[in-house]
Amino acid sequence: MHARNPRLPAIDGLRGASVLLVMASHLLGDAGYHWVPGGLGVMVFFVISGFVITRMLLTQAAQGPIALGPFYLRRFFRLTPALLVYVLTCDLLLQVCGVELPWSAIGAALFYYANYFNLFAPTVVLGPDAIVSPLAVVWSLAVEEHFYLVFPLVLLALLHKPRRLEQALLGFMVASLLWRCVLVFGIGLEQMPNDRIFMASDTRLDSIAFGCWLGAAMHRAQRPGEARVKRLVDALGQPAMVAAGLVLLFVTLVVRQEAWRETLRYSLQGVALLPLMCALATRGRPLGGLRALLESRPMLFFGAISYSLYLYHFLAITLANLLWPGVSPWLRLSMAAALGLGMAVLSYLLIETPLRRSGARWADELQRRRQGGLPHAAT
Repeated sequence: MHARNPRLPAIDGLRGASVLLVMASHLLGDAGYHWVPGGLGVMVFFVISGFVITRMLLTQAAQGPIALGPFYLRRFFRLTPALLVYVLTCDLLLQVCGVELPWSAIGAALFYYANYFNLFAPTVVLGPDAIVSPLAVVWSLAVEEHFYLVFPLVLLALLHKPRRLEQALLGFMVASLLWRCVLVFGIGLEQMPNDRIFMASDTRLDSIAFGCWLGAAMHRAQRPGEARVKRLVDALGQPAMVAAGLVLLFVTLVVRQEAWRETLRYSLQGVALLPLMCALATRGRPLGGLRALLESRPMLFFGAISYSLYLYHFLAITLANLLWPGVSPWLRLSMAAALGLGMAVLSYLLIETPLRRSGARWADELQRRRQGGLPHAAT
């Protein structure tokens, strides 16, 4: 049986806040206002993803051997059915509007290489007004899937060496930063495609690794004999550390020097988010009204539909530009927001939730069969 982690409502609410940040960035950007940091929302998504997946795998390992087949099966049903329906919906609705998606872009979305396709293939635009394809938004899914092709294998190899696992993750974060510096200062931003650093897996995988490190450290802190790690985790989640992290996060947003933004920014944002994530994941940790806000019903709702909303808000913007090009930007923005939210709720209720549950049942059954008679793994 798949190990179940207790829900962390504040983390779910933070996911909801992240998708709202991304959505606001795209909506307002379409209206000509580019001051909302949507990239930060994606960064938070990455850190949450790494934390949740690592926590899940380590909890499973504490109860029995990690079964990678069921993990990848759950991962497939978590993302792919909703993505497939999204791509089909995009293709159908855009054909009704008189434009077509190229097969190359569809293949890049479905086979999780849309980030490199967006960077190195000819830009996919739609209609006479050169509207950006709604499939452009799936680049971040490609980054995540590239990471999870490898990370569970690394975790499994280092399962009985938790310190080595944390060291490997830290080393990977440093190596990623150094690689970004090589690209920016050795090759030069002007020699690379726009958003090369922002979208490419080889420069963004460390964003997920920050969450993995926190998940591994917090799991290790719960074990007997790990007093030093427990003190580190306790200190990390203190209000002063959370405040310092938020200040650092603010600095990463206001410093606009391009080379700095394309190298150190992502690493500093990962570091800045660790205290907040640690505090939110520790029940009873005082955070003033922030925890109450993140655990409120609206934020939990947006956290639940975050995947579908992340997809469909971008299609809604595309449709609004194709169908209502002459209306005022604010009216078009409002219609796109309502349309995106409606499509996201339908996707969550009709596609994402039932198929994810079916995939989880099949994965649980596969895991029971594979673990039948096997000894439990000690961690």
